Amino acid sequence: MEEALREFHDNVDLYERFTNKLHELIKEFLDDDQIRCSTEARTKPDNSLHRKILNPDKGYKDPLREITDLCAVRVITRLLSDALKVVEIIRREFVIDEKNSVYKAEELKVDQFGYTSIHLVVSLPTHRCELTEWKSFKDLRAEIQIRTQLQHAWAVISHAFDYKTSADMPTDPRLRRRLFRLSALFELADEELDHIVDEISRNIESYRLSIEHGNTEIELNVDSLRTYLESSPDFKYWIDEVENIIGKAPTGFSDLSRSIRIAEFCGLSTLDAVTKNIRLAHGWGERLLADYYESLITETNFPKDKIAPTLDGISNLLLIAANADRFTSETLHNDLGYAKSPVLNLILTSKTVKA
Repeated sequence: MEEALREFHDNVDLYERFTNKLHELIKEFLDDDQIRCSTEARTKPDNSLHRKILNPDKGYKDPLREITDLCAVRVITRLLSDALKVVEIIRREFVIDEKNSVYKAEELKVDQFGYTSIHLVVSLPTHRCELTEWKSFKDLRAEIQIRTQLQHAWAVISHAFDYKTSADMPTDPRLRRRLFRLSALFELADEELDHIVDEISRNIESYRLSIEHGNTEIELNVDSLRTYLESSPDFKYWIDEVENIIGKAPTGFSDLSRSIRIAEFCGLSTLDAVTKNIRLAHGWGERLLADYYESLITETNFPKDKIAPTLDGISNLLLIAANADRFTSETLHNDLGYAKSPVLNLILTSKTVKA
């Protein structure tokens, strides 16, 4: 066993380089598939390896070839469905050691507690091993842990007390029952979150189809407003207008919740009412936006190439100007979080704006 530790120590640089390159490669795959997640990586520390090798229950004969997590990457996703997508990506890009891979959910009995993360033991496929920068890692394996944020939270909590199995738990039946219930709540929350996100996605798709067909008689909320600003031909006119003025099209969002509050201040409760207000800006909104950006550049000495307009920022300007009689600079600052600026007066001077 001491020989195995010496061999590991002599080659630790190789293991660390493999861990780092594997980590970067996996992040590339996840970015390409647009998986929103966080990742961690580590090479097994000497003390941890020492404990594992000397564990009499393991009975290792060739530790460095039998231990599968000398190099490890962890992927933590927001959603359960995203975790399953990560599994598909790893299966697509690596060779899986099925014998040593672990699916925690399948191991748990109905009366057991725990977290349901997936541990895949992987090695590099032949085509990658043929690449110069990967050749030295062709005989190495790594463990990739895939779990949701809630599974990770449970793992952190249970590992803090070394509760890895039901047998590790306190014998007090009331405490055991509370731990079982808490574990079940984490699992249920993961599943429910997935269902909720799926339903929200279906609602957004319904909004998009309605807007595409010219129907904006739908409820006003963050999702419907976002969909309108992203996909409406009507609003595309204002996107193009801003691009003509400053040479950069507005993208993304700053605070859609504030946009909803602005609509409420204007007495607008449906998406149709918002779209009608924005349509009415034709004829004066163009001048407003031109003056607004000119003032922003000259009065605040803000460089033109540093301006980063957002979709909701443009719609907010048009709605506030169209309903200027409902606002004051104090309202914009105190209730809606706008910074005090001379530029705000331009938006609120409706007579000048609409002249």
